[in-house]
Amino acid sequence: METWQELKVTVKREGEELVSNLLIELGAQGVAIEDSMDYVGNVDRFGEIFPEVEQQEEIVVTAYYPDTVDVAVVEADLQAHLAELTDFMDLGEVKMGTTALAEEDWADNWKKYYEPARITHDLTIVPSWTDYEATAGEKIIKLDPGMAFGTGTHPTTKMSLFALEQVLRGGET
Repeated sequence: METWQELKVTVKREGEELVSNLLIELGAQGVAIEDSMDYVGNVDRFGEIFPEVEQQEEIVVTAYYPDTVDVAVVEADLQAHLAELTDFMDLGEVKMGTTALAEEDWADNWKKYYEPARITHDLTIVPSWTDYEATAGEKIIKLDPGMAFGTGTHPTTKMSLFALEQVLRGGET
């Protein structure tokens, strides 16, 4: 299994595009951006729950490099590029940190955390790979969700299941 290196760079928000682009130019295989402003102005229209996040001036750009890349060299190159741009842009205090990551099979690892979910008073969604004993009167939907179908707990799915519960008699397949 391949090992990856994660390089996190914290800068002021206005440096997001610049830092992201530089990290890609310096060989990153991908970047992710954490910005507390992403949640500002979100409206709960469909039952979403948005985290209460304290607004920060800084954002974190995370870049991913294969373990064959010397991330210390990437950090030094990035610092040099950013130093050249301080006259044009206020990046604030630039902070960097690295972490080693083991590659995971993300397509399947989430299954470890998917548990049976009771949706209505007598309807439960159970992952197909889980042994589950139904209680008296409980109706089970065995589900093998993939990446294109969820776990059955989304509010719109729950509403549909409430309606389905009204017509289920038991024994349907």
